[in-house]
Amino acid sequence: MPLTFTSKLSICSTPHLQLGQRLGGGKLDLKGCGTITILFEPTLHSPLTPIRLADVDLQWDPFQIALPQGSVVEVKDLVTTREDFDLPACTGILNRETEEFHLTFAFTLHPARIHQMARLGITRPIRVSIIERGQLSMKEGRLVEAHGDPFTLRSNLPAGILAEPMASGHNSKHSCSATAHLYVTLADITAGEREQARYYMPKEAWVCPKDQFALYWVIDNQQSAVSAEISAPGLQNITGFLGKNPPVLAGVTASPAPPDVDYTLSVVDNADCTSKDSVHIHRVDTGSTRLLSATGSSETNFIWSLDIPKFTNSSSIIVTSIRTVECFTGGGYADWACQKTDPDGQVRNFPVHVNPTTPFLFPLVGSYLFQPTNLNNFVGSGQHINANNACFLVTLKCS
Repeated sequence: MPLTFTSKLSICSTPHLQLGQRLGGGKLDLKGCGTITILFEPTLHSPLTPIRLADVDLQWDPFQIALPQGSVVEVKDLVTTREDFDLPACTGILNRETEEFHLTFAFTLHPARIHQMARLGITRPIRVSIIERGQLSMKEGRLVEAHGDPFTLRSNLPAGILAEPMASGHNSKHSCSATAHLYVTLADITAGEREQARYYMPKEAWVCPKDQFALYWVIDNQQSAVSAEISAPGLQNITGFLGKNPPVLAGVTASPAPPDVDYTLSVVDNADCTSKDSVHIHRVDTGSTRLLSATGSSETNFIWSLDIPKFTNSSSIIVTSIRTVECFTGGGYADWACQKTDPDGQVRNFPVHVNPTTPFLFPLVGSYLFQPTNLNNFVGSGQHINANNACFLVTLKCS
């Protein structure tokens, strides 16, 4: 099953726009710098690592647009954060061997936040998709080089704003006018947990064979969609939900749950363009393993933390052992003291070392705090110590 961890990186994005005749027909160079947090999902048997954007904060340099009638529109203090980005749509691939990557940045420009858009004749939100390509060093934790491909805009952009063609047909994931989003939770969760899931739109769930899970779908610009279906290998396709409100399929289940299966939402728009989005279901059996990645540093009082929520992890999953392992981004401390808090408030304290620790059985869900107990003992290569992530391998079973 996929092993996940996050890394916070500095980035500068420099998209280039060829303006249409309504905006003078010139070229506009943009530059936005800040930080992004990337979620890595490496597999043990392939150098190709799926990556997803988990957080973003970009400050854009001021820029001006000279209109044909002689007036000038100036944009200052433009900031884009996670609230502007469609995080589930911001996905890509990293080749760990060559360190080459590509990552889609999908975000929305809102006239309510950028009042100058009205002066350009843009009164509705505009969706933008930029593909960054370059090199990313996982060991050094930085972008070595990156550049943006031509980006695509949604079809509600007024004519003459940008020169055509803006992109290469429908090769971009979000060039379709109707865009698919799919996320997953456990079925038996509270309203508050369901609201958390709606915000994060999780793409994975860990279940026991008898658990039920729920698939939630969202289709941007749904009025342009002509068909939609959810499919999975070996299972009958799910249809008949297009246009229904609320946009949720509750209790979609397989019993026993199939091991490691992807559910894919496919949406076809009125231009015969297909947009897809997928979620992954991990079935836990006795002896299954999972890598946990806690985040922290010496700046957080040498505390590394991790939360495993109930809305994507079955309460029936039990940890039978835990041990320290090397992260894909480098080594770390080998010996730890762990404080685990269960959802019911019970607190458990136990040591974690390179050799498996089996202090007692406890539920996987809950909050974890890790603190190194020996700052001179390391796991992995001492030349590449990962200061931001600490990794632990747990062995699991279902109760």
